[in-house]
Amino acid sequence: MKLIIINVAYLASVTITEIEGKMMHTWTDLPKNDIEGTLYSYEVKEVDTPEYYQPTTEKGVDPETGNVSVTITNTYVPVQVYWTYEANKVLSGHPRHDLKAGEFNFEIVDITTNPQIVVATGTNDTDGNIVFTKVTLSQAGTFNYVVREKKGDDSNITYDETVHNISVTIEDNNGYLEVTTVSESVEFDNEYQPVAVDLDLTAHKHLSGRDLVAEEFKFEIYKVVGGEAVGQAIATGTNNAAGEVTFTTINYTAAGIHDYVMVEVKGDIDTVDYDDTEIFFTVTVTDTNGNLGTSVTIADEGTFDFTNMYTPKPTSLELKVSKLLEASKHPILGGRKLQDEFKFNLYSVAGEVETLVQADVGNNEDGSIPFETLNFT
Repeated sequence: MKLIIINVAYLASVTITEIEGKMMHTWTDLPKNDIEGTLYSYEVKEVDTPEYYQPTTEKGVDPETGNVSVTITNTYVPVQVYWTYEANKVLSGHPRHDLKAGEFNFEIVDITTNPQIVVATGTNDTDGNIVFTKVTLSQAGTFNYVVREKKGDDSNITYDETVHNISVTIEDNNGYLEVTTVSESVEFDNEYQPVAVDLDLTAHKHLSGRDLVAEEFKFEIYKVVGGEAVGQAIATGTNNAAGEVTFTTINYTAAGIHDYVMVEVKGDIDTVDYDDTEIFFTVTVTDTNGNLGTSVTIADEGTFDFTNMYTPKPTSLELKVSKLLEASKHPILGGRKLQDEFKFNLYSVAGEVETLVQADVGNNEDGSIPFETLNFT
């Protein structure tokens, strides 16, 4: 330790000794001023302070004697150490895009000293890695922290509310602090869920040969994998009397591309030729700012149309018509054979239009008229 006269010179160094448990030294009979009367200003300064110690000086004056006391306190200050922490971010159900750098925020809180103080912050990179800012420690010991995610304002994301406890052990290695133990890395798992969307598909049924009857025909939609329908029908529909087919709703909760095929279910009406067309189509589900939307593309620029042909079963009709002739009223015909004596025509009538079907059909001897069998298809 040295006694210094400001702006003059250093006095000789002294080595302090321990007196009554304290390291003390006393300077006496110090000159008050120089030969010209200028007052001296003294300063007590520690020299050669041991490494890793920080001296602080406190002065006091005895009001009765005017003696000055100086207390120098040495505080042990090892070399500070810095530690960083890494965690991982997982975002499930997230087809809209890859993780964006800085999309999620995290913090570390010191629960050993003050649980209200955030000592480090971090954010994710595009690979989900979270690197926190450095934490500075200036003393040895074990320190406990919690790592947590800061809840964001994206209504489509379920934020991870898990609080992870970690501990850090610091050891003093001859004035150098060293981090010896840091808890293992933790993982935060968030789920992204956009607003779902419903798809209501319609098709049209055409029937030639007769009018449609409501719910007469059935239709189904299947998923397609590798060009083939798989699994059970994901939607079903039936026609109304106007031929419109409305399918049950298909719900989507995530963006993606889906391939389907629409078919008619073959029924058991034997007078109907069912349509075996397979209509392949693709539904593209897009995510726009957390809201899902759909677009439908039909293969080969086709349409959702099915056409059936109604063909009734053929039938026939044998007309039994006779010509009756009373001989008593027509004596001139007596004794004559009446084969082909009379001729008859057969007409079909549609409204006021008559169409000749069979002409000049003569009667038999017994009076019957042998019209040919009528066939209807």
